[in-house]
Amino acid sequence: MRTYSEEAKNRIGEMNTIRAYYEVNALFEMGYVVSELLERYRKMVAQIKGPYEEHENSPGVAFATKRCEYVQKLFFEIFHLCNIVHEIEKKWAESLNREKRRITGEDDGMDGDEKRRIIEAAIASSRAARLREMKKRRKWRKQKDKFGLIANLIKKKDRRPQNKWWPLDYGWEIDYYW
Repeated sequence: MRTYSEEAKNRIGEMNTIRAYYEVNALFEMGYVVSELLERYRKMVAQIKGPYEEHENSPGVAFATKRCEYVQKLFFEIFHLCNIVHEIEKKWAESLNREKRRITGEDDGMDGDEKRRIIEAAIASSRAARLREMKKRRKWRKQKDKFGLIANLIKKKDRRPQNKWWPLDYGWEIDYYW
């Protein structure tokens, strides 16, 4: 049961990284806003194309007024969403340009040596951070070890002494002396 839950947590963690990679970008945000915009437009068109029935018991002017107010509300929502689309373009301008270059295969202006130096610098900085963290951990363990606290922090599992006889977990008794 424990391994099942651990595997599930690992899978969820992997999916969350994929989700974060695809959710936090300009194309996802743009697609979401455009889908909302299209949904509002579809509702507005359905209201406008809807039948106006003239029966003796139809609500008449109140019904038409209510529909016009709803269409006006949808219009303002569509107007707001269009402005949001333009703001998304401004917000993610650099990211969109980078994505466009990646898709079209255009060069970003850096030669191979410059890219290699940037990658090596990133690797060196991550290695330095990892070494700092290891030194910090060693220092903490050394400090705790002075007071003998490390032995109390790491709890070892209590083991039952091995029995030379059969264990009685089988559901019947075994007569050892016969």
